[in-house]
Amino acid sequence: MKLSASKKAAIKRNKQNAIKMSSNRKKVRFFDGDKKIILGFGVIFAAMTLVIGIKAATRVDVSNEVPENYYKVMNNFQRETDDVEANPNKTDGMPMSMVKEPTPISCWGDSFTLAADEGIISYAGVMAGLKNRNVYNIASGDDSLVAVAGRVGGIPLMVTPFIIPEDKTPAEIVIDNKDGERMYLDLSKNAGLNPCVIGGVEGMISKMNNKLYFTRSASGERVLITEPAEIETRGMLLRRDDITVFFVGSDEMFSEPQAAAQVYRKMADSLGGNDKYAVVSPVYGDRETLEAAEKALEAEFGDKFINARKRICENVDKVEELYEVSPNGKAQAKKGNIPDEYFLNESYFSASGCYAVGLAVSDALEEMGYFSDAAPTNAN
Repeated sequence: MKLSASKKAAIKRNKQNAIKMSSNRKKVRFFDGDKKIILGFGVIFAAMTLVIGIKAATRVDVSNEVPENYYKVMNNFQRETDDVEANPNKTDGMPMSMVKEPTPISCWGDSFTLAADEGIISYAGVMAGLKNRNVYNIASGDDSLVAVAGRVGGIPLMVTPFIIPEDKTPAEIVIDNKDGERMYLDLSKNAGLNPCVIGGVEGMISKMNNKLYFTRSASGERVLITEPAEIETRGMLLRRDDITVFFVGSDEMFSEPQAAAQVYRKMADSLGGNDKYAVVSPVYGDRETLEAAEKALEAEFGDKFINARKRICENVDKVEELYEVSPNGKAQAKKGNIPDEYFLNESYFSASGCYAVGLAVSDALEEMGYFSDAAPTNAN
C-alpha cells in the first residue's frame, strides 16, 4: 500500500522521537538496568524529598518564631522590644551624626533578669529609664549558670562532629561545653544565641521533638565538622564591648560558691579585655547559701561585685517613692532579708522587686564610674 506524504512524515517523526528518547535515557541512567530500576529510585527520591519538606515545614523553630528575641530596652522606660533601635541621647541643635550614643548595657542572666509578663518592667528596663541609655536584656529562664556562661563564651558551647548540608535542611546536633558537660539549652528566649556561627557558617539553632538542629542562613558549600567545634553566639559576636552585668539570682546555682565564682571569672575573661562589667549576688533562697555566695564573689571580684541583697534592703525608702512597701516588708529589710513582696515566685521579681534591683544595680554601676560617657544634655 502506498503511504501518503503526511503518513511518511509522521513515521519519520516517530523514529526521530524514539532515537531522542533512547539518547536521553542513556544520559540520565546511573547504572545498567531497565527503566523499572530508574523509576524505583525516582519514587524513593521523591518520598525522601517529601519527608524532608514536611519536617522543614512543621518543625518548631523558636529562632524563626522570634528571630530577634534579644531585647533592646527602649529608653522611655515603658517598653521592651526586639532589637528596635532607640536614640536616647538626641541633642537639640546637633546633627545626630555628631552625637555619640553612650555605651549600651548588656544584662546576662536567668529568669530574675526577665520580666514575668508584659505588665512588669524588668530591672533592665528600669535601668534604661534611670540612666537614659540602651539596655539589652539577654536572659533565659531555665538555663543553668554554666549554660549562661556558654552563651557568653566563658565556657564555650561546642557541637560534636556533624555535617552542615549545602542547603537549609536542618542538621541534628549535640551540644556539650568545653568542659565536656552536656548542655540542654532553654530556647524559649533567644538570649544571645542566634544567629550563631559554626565552622564559619552562620545559622540558627532550634529544637524539634527534644532534639537540637542547626539550620544555615544561606545555601553554600557542604561543611564537614570532623571534631568538636565552638559555637560563636550572637552575644559573643556583638555584645562584648558593652557595660556588662552578670546576674543569676537563684541559690540553686551556688551550692559550691567558689566554683560558681570561677564560672563568673571565665565569663568576665571572655569579654576580651573589656573591664566594664559587674557580678551581682544571688537574691532568692536560703540566707546561709546567699551569704556564702556573696563572700566568694566579693573575694573574687572586689569592687566589681554588687551585693544586691544588701543594697535592696537599704533602698526601701527609695522604692517607696514608686511602690508601697508593707510594714512586714520593711521589717524583713531591716533584718537583711529581701522583702517577700519583691518576688512573684521563686523565679521572678514582682514590679517593686524589679524596680528595687534596677535601682541597686544602676547605682552600683554609677559608683564604678561606668557612665562617664553619657552624652551631653544640650548643645551649649
